Amino acid sequence: MSPVLADVLLVTALIGALALVHRPLGDYMAAVYSSRKHLRIEKWIYRSAGANPDAEMRWPAYLRAVLAFSAVSVLFLQLAGPAVRSGRGARRHHGPPARRRPPARCRGPRSGVSLGGR
Repeated sequence: MSPVLADVLLVTALIGALALVHRPLGDYMAAVYSSRKHLRIEKWIYRSAGANPDAEMRWPAYLRAVLAFSAVSVLFLQLAGPAVRSGRGARRHHGPPARRRPPARCRGPRSGVSLGGR
């Protein structure tokens, strides 16, 4: 199968899947986002955060929430960054070492002429 045909089939399958689920998924999302009923875990989170889930959030409160979330995210990334860069937090590849290509030379059978320097 050619890569172009595979891509066309993939896009067609994706569009078909979206056509099948858009109505029930949309109805479910509308019910979830318009419901005034809160789950127990949501109530606990709202209570611990000191938020009123039934009140509208005004822009100063929204601004504080966005800035606090950004500050926590930057702090987390600054603390986690060195661990990831040093390899402690990332998965390492433990396979055989990669083969190194020899320097570029003329590939002729008896040619000793080097194109690349050494």
